[in-house]
Amino acid sequence: MRIDRIPRDQLSPVGRLIMDYMLEQDVSMSALARACALSPSTLRKYVVEPNRRPGISTCIKLAHATDTPVQEVLAMAGYADIDISTLNESGPIEQWELLQIYTALPGPYRMALMRTAHILSDLRNHTGATA
Repeated sequence: MRIDRIPRDQLSPVGRLIMDYMLEQDVSMSALARACALSPSTLRKYVVEPNRRPGISTCIKLAHATDTPVQEVLAMAGYADIDISTLNESGPIEQWELLQIYTALPGPYRMALMRTAHILSDLRNHTGATA
């Protein structure tokens, strides 16, 4: 499907942001993806799959690349309740996203995620890794 043929009213707010920016700035999806440090296929998914919701870190990258206020992009993606003053690039964003993923999973998948987290924690403790 050619993304330039998708009716505007079928795009999500994030999809509209991406398409509008590309048209207004005359840049390709690849160029915008590079500016966001994302793959072109990732950006394309947000255009062609209107129900797909980007993570918070993706919203922040997209906001910076398009010179759009971060809070505005977060609201477009359904994170209007996030207080950006409490977020930083190294910790709370990832923790919040992990919590969102965990709470969206059915019980057996939550258990699998917890087992994986314990394995990683044990591995870190065994090897003494800090990162």
